[in-house]
Amino acid sequence: MREVRKSGHTQAWIDLLKAKEEGKVPTRGDFDAFLGEYSCLSDIPVAIFAAELIAAYPAAKVILSTRDEEGWMKSMHQTIWHHRSTGAERAVDGSVPNERSSVIDLCHEQLWRNNFEAYGRDCFRSHNREVARLMESRPGDFLIYDVRQGWEPLCAFLGKEVPVDGFPHRDDWSDYKGKQMSSI
Repeated sequence: MREVRKSGHTQAWIDLLKAKEEGKVPTRGDFDAFLGEYSCLSDIPVAIFAAELIAAYPAAKVILSTRDEEGWMKSMHQTIWHHRSTGAERAVDGSVPNERSSVIDLCHEQLWRNNFEAYGRDCFRSHNREVARLMESRPGDFLIYDVRQGWEPLCAFLGKEVPVDGFPHRDDWSDYKGKQMSSI
């Protein structure tokens, strides 16, 4: 999500998310307008458009990054959902102060109807099932991958050499988690 803001794509994602709410299906041209220079996409809000992206880029390799459900729930509670549920992105009056907040609101609405507790697990399961279903006819272009597997399956799938350096283990949210724990 941070890359959306850094790249200046926030408004483009807001427009796509709003169009999706209205039942409009984005085309390859819609995606290429702001993502055309990229060779890889990941995370939210990209995951919300899995079906549309797979249809728009029929020759793309797709990697479904998986993890155990309980670990995902815990991570979401400590990061994205915690950040959202504490109102960190809102003004005192509850309004949305900037476009970054707007894209976050739209993502939460479309993923789990603003109720992670009630719909988070269903979202996790249905996303994984849907991506696997969409890629059934293209098994050579599809990898179900858990980062605990390290470089080997990922590099083999992408046709790349395994790096000499060890596999990176980094938690992009560790600073946020540390601040939250120290405030308790």
